[in-house]
Amino acid sequence: MFIRSLQNKPRKSGQQGAITLSVSLSILVLSTLVIFNVSKAILMEQKITNNENRAALAFEAAEAGLTEAIETLKDDPSVSLTAVFDTDSDGTGDSNTMTVGTGRVTITVTDLSGDRTSLRIVAQGFSDDNTATRTITQTMTT
Repeated sequence: MFIRSLQNKPRKSGQQGAITLSVSLSILVLSTLVIFNVSKAILMEQKITNNENRAALAFEAAEAGLTEAIETLKDDPSVSLTAVFDTDSDGTGDSNTMTVGTGRVTITVTDLSGDRTSLRIVAQGFSDDNTATRTITQTMTT
């Protein structure tokens, strides 16, 4: 009698876990896509932040170079217009390029009047890896 009752039990279908498996795989695929998109957004934010930092560094270098050039020209109007910066500390200008922090600045001074009463100073700042540049122009008159 016991054997007979086991034989009369309905058999279970082999497809019982297919729905659970397909739902699990769908959730896995969707979560993977979300993770990839979040990673892509984070990388883009990092690139934007790095570019902003480099641009700020280039601007600060240009601003510092411009200030230094103006002070040098105010102190000694006869200084050479092609070598404004004293990089070797001997008291005379020997370069138009100066290192500012990790950046660099190049100064170009143009005599607009011919008698040094009107000078245009162009300061071009560069980031540490030269990927960002900023230019500031100012005219001095006496």
